Amino acid sequence: IAWGEFKAQQYTATFSVSGSNGTLEATVDGSKISTGAKVTAGSTIVFTAKPSGSYQVDTWSGDSAAELTDLGGDKKSIEVSADVTVQVSFKSAG
Repeated sequence: IAWGEFKAQQYTATFSVSGSNGTLEATVDGSKISTGAKVTAGSTIVFTAKPSGSYQVDTWSGDSAAELTDLGGDKKSIEVSADVTVQVSFKSAG
């Protein structure tokens, strides 16, 4: 590989809501990404769970759940070093 041709490793970020009653957004460096996006190794993905109405976050799951860092509230982050798979589920707050 000639100098300048090196490309940083890219990994796939897959994220979703299990069930319904809310949404899950993801950003990298403040820019929103969609599930299936390619993310450069070493980047940090911030996930924000947004419960609907009278719901709250129940569980975070998926292959990458154990590596998530709690940012407080309904936000978690992960440093990308492999493909990332995250799901969030919501439950009634009442």
